[in-house]
Amino acid sequence: MKTRFRKQFLKDIEKVKNQSLKIKIKQVILQIEGAKSIKQIDKIKTLRGFDNYFRVRIGDYRLGLYLDPKTSHLWIERFLHRKDIYKKFP
Repeated sequence: MKTRFRKQFLKDIEKVKNQSLKIKIKQVILQIEGAKSIKQIDKIKTLRGFDNYFRVRIGDYRLGLYLDPKTSHLWIERFLHRKDIYKKFP
């Protein structure tokens, strides 16, 4: 899939100090880029009440995604701890 990154996601990643977590993030992003459809991504779920917003679980953290229906680009928007992601995303 064609992926795009929001500036806020890049800021969220800069705050991560754990190198093994960064490796897991990279693996998930590579899997997303290699997927032909949203259904091929592991551990992805649709957020309740939102048709185009998704999350991917990475340990205690969540990766917030938005599928643009017009361009079919998948925006990687946030990477936050599970206690914070649902307060700040979408």
